[in-house]
Amino acid sequence: MMEKDERSTNFCSIVKDDFLQYYRENHTLKSKIGSTIYVLLEPGFWAVFNHRIAHWLFLKNLGILALFIMRLNKFFHNVDISYEAKIGKALRLPHCMDIVIGSSAIIGDNVEILNGVTLGAVKIRTEGKRHPTIGGGVLIGAGAKVLGDIYIGNNSIIGANAVVIDSFPENVKVGGIPAKEIGKVL
Repeated sequence: MMEKDERSTNFCSIVKDDFLQYYRENHTLKSKIGSTIYVLLEPGFWAVFNHRIAHWLFLKNLGILALFIMRLNKFFHNVDISYEAKIGKALRLPHCMDIVIGSSAIIGDNVEILNGVTLGAVKIRTEGKRHPTIGGGVLIGAGAKVLGDIYIGNNSIIGANAVVIDSFPENVKVGGIPAKEIGKVL
């Protein structure tokens, strides 16, 4: 029997948090209607929304439908988020192109992922966890590759094009190939 995913227990509440994350980040449109239209036209919002539907279907043992939604997401948004990935509330993909999130990845609340990011594995088809765990409040810069069963602490920043293959604690900035700690987040 599959374990219940606590993050998917209140679908409407989580989608509302996703919506509000984009709504609050919109600095260009001052009206409520304009900001709402902005969110509804934001591909990143829809990519996350589609993942939420696919993940819910997966939890209901409707894997083929989950796969179908996942493939539609990839086709329309060029985002490959596994329906098995566990994603916290208010995930933001402001430039959602070429993003890959693997099946055993876990992403905390209020995370921002820029374009070209991969949360991938280093082992091929083995049992158990193969993808990273990302803490809450993390920013992952464009083109970063976070690989393997590693942990990135809360409120950390991963620089653009970094290749992260080791775990890092909370409140750090990491960058480079391979990634090293380059500072603290204040």
